[in-house]
Amino acid sequence: YEIYQCDWSSDVCSSDLKTSAKQKKSPIQINWQKKALYNIDSGSITLEDVTTRIEQQEASTSRQSVLTCPTMDITLATDPNDPNSEKPRLKQFIARGPRVILISREYDKTTKALRSDMQMQTSCLRFDNNTELLTADGPGWIEIMKIAKADDPNKTNPSPDGSLDKLLARSLASDSSASTYTLVHFLGPMLYSVNENEASFTDGLALHYIPINSDKNLASIVQDPSAWFTIQNACQLHCDNLKITRASRSTSVDAVADNLSGVSHLYAKGNVVFEFVKGHRREFLAGESFRFDNESKEIMLTGSSAMPVRYNQAQMLRFKYNLATGACSGTPIGPSSILLN
Repeated sequence: YEIYQCDWSSDVCSSDLKTSAKQKKSPIQINWQKKALYNIDSGSITLEDVTTRIEQQEASTSRQSVLTCPTMDITLATDPNDPNSEKPRLKQFIARGPRVILISREYDKTTKALRSDMQMQTSCLRFDNNTELLTADGPGWIEIMKIAKADDPNKTNPSPDGSLDKLLARSLASDSSASTYTLVHFLGPMLYSVNENEASFTDGLALHYIPINSDKNLASIVQDPSAWFTIQNACQLHCDNLKITRASRSTSVDAVADNLSGVSHLYAKGNVVFEFVKGHRREFLAGESFRFDNESKEIMLTGSSAMPVRYNQAQMLRFKYNLATGACSGTPIGPSSILLN
């Protein structure tokens, strides 16, 4: 079956497609501008020129998301927990490009103030409702700005003489008092598991984390990316593969982009370079792998004789640093010294 030139709002995730006006509307609405194709055999629906709107309500915040794409494939199924039910549910969707764009904004319910703004672009975005897996094809990017509450007493970032442990702690631990800007460029596929609350990137990644101290600060970042490393506590991570496990479970599909706040574990592998601004200096750590454990507050870099761990002029086979105590240890290659001040 084929339907042309329609602009119709479809409650595809509603528990009852024959919803009356008195019943609560579904939080997911799909509009298409060109045509819809329904495959009787597979039960899938293909839509063209699609705009999908999603609304999520929490206790203190509300989130509004918009997904736009040239083509979307939707598969519906009955509830597997209720085989006698004829009410359809979303089984999976595939949004195809060349440009698939997801924009999501979170607002404070009381003040109506914007708390976070996320944008994502990829060529293909897939979600399977049974496995709760979200995948995206690279190359693509994710951009997110977290805005501190107006009444936060320390919404600007701490003084520019922060030590390495304080810098990494702010980057890797949750800090609701600071406004931040995060940009992720991924070259290969991205996989996000809602059940495991874990995101993984393969085949190349660059992650940039920037504190926002003022509107001028943000404007300079957008206009000139090289200005990032004139900003105190800015940092970036380059690696071949990255896996991030968040500390708390979230059903929001854009939680993967919520910078590094609330990270439980982080594992980067392959040509790892971590650069940061400390004081007025631009410094870096590099190695074959980089691990962070939030429970022990430890980071560990490993390397080899062919590709040793590097911290400025020091070269090591292994380097461990405790964010809580500031204690560090390493296995040097030849005469070496470790300077952390």
